[in-house]
Amino acid sequence: TNPAEHEYCHRESACVMFNLALVHHWRGMHFGVTSLLPKALKLYEMSFSLIQSGANFETQHLILALLNNMGQIHYELMQYKDSKRCFKSLKDMLTRRAAQVADGPDVQGFLMNIMFLEAPQMAPAA
Repeated sequence: TNPAEHEYCHRESACVMFNLALVHHWRGMHFGVTSLLPKALKLYEMSFSLIQSGANFETQHLILALLNNMGQIHYELMQYKDSKRCFKSLKDMLTRRAAQVADGPDVQGFLMNIMFLEAPQMAPAA
C-alpha cells in the first residue's frame, strides 16, 4: 500500500473508534452506567494513537474532541492528574492553532471544560 492509503485507513479507523467511544461515553453519562466510561476511554485512546501519527489539518478537530472527551472521562473517574494532562494538551493545541481552528460551539465547549473541569479542592481542616 502507498502512504496515502495507509494514512486514509488510519484516519477512517480512528473515526470509527471515536464514534463507538462516543456511544459508550454518552450512554455512560446519560444513563449513569459508569462501567461504560473506561470502555469509552480505551476506545478514545486507541483512536488518538491512530490519528496522532498522521495528524494534519483535516484531523485537528478530531484530536481536539479526543483530548476533550478523554479529559472529561478521566475527570468523571476521579483521575484528576490524567484529566489535567488531557486538558493541558487541549489548551496547548488550541493556543498553537488558534488561527486555524474555527470559533464554533465545539471550540467554545472545549474552552469551558479547560476552565471549569479542575480537580475538586478540599477545604482545610477546622
